[in-house]
Amino acid sequence: MPAVSPFSPSRVWSTRIFEPVGAPISALLIDDDERIAQALAAVLEVEGFDVRIADCVHCFKIVEQWAPSVVLLDMEMPVMNGFRVAKELRKLNHCVRTPIIAHTSLAEDDVRLQGIPAGIDAYCRKGDAPHALIALIKAIVASG
Repeated sequence: MPAVSPFSPSRVWSTRIFEPVGAPISALLIDDDERIAQALAAVLEVEGFDVRIADCVHCFKIVEQWAPSVVLLDMEMPVMNGFRVAKELRKLNHCVRTPIIAHTSLAEDDVRLQGIPAGIDAYCRKGDAPHALIALIKAIVASG
């Protein structure tokens, strides 16, 4: 059985064209599960990323004050789902063109159908290999 690439279209997709990355990346992780967010932040920080974590309520203030290079957004949160968060982020001057990556356990088709109209640029499933997400982040930020 052939190995499945972590970049298989069924696992990772993006609406942007990729180019090589040069500058350090600042990433805002928006997730209601702090344990998951902390674990992902640790992985990204090892790669040299500047990372901040927020829930769906406090993320808007952080974006206005900080303007991250990329947003990693959970789709399933109790107060406000990720689709609504993405729509609200797109209304902020600091986030009109900021890449938003859906980082979720939801099925890809569900995210694609609702996510693209909401302003989501790319998808990566939670639990996939971290190197796939890191490569996607670097590429999508470079395409900016």
